[in-house]
Amino acid sequence: MPPRVSIALLISFVACAAFFGALLDAAMEGFFSDPIYGGNRDKIGWKLVGFPGVHASYANDIERHGVAWTRPAASIGDEI
Repeated sequence: MPPRVSIALLISFVACAAFFGALLDAAMEGFFSDPIYGGNRDKIGWKLVGFPGVHASYANDIERHGVAWTRPAASIGDEI
């Protein structure tokens, strides 16, 4: 294969890898973002990984190791 062709293929491969890497990053940001921004409908991404959301205070729960989190996931847009 001529050097120019292999360089062109390498450049196109790098461009594709960069594009799909950026696409994957954007998809993960949408899947795990706060629902107020339009992604993560019904907090499904948070429920998948067990993220509790943005509660006002975790001070009472910091030293509770091995205890299941019982509160539902909270979003910035949830009404108190």
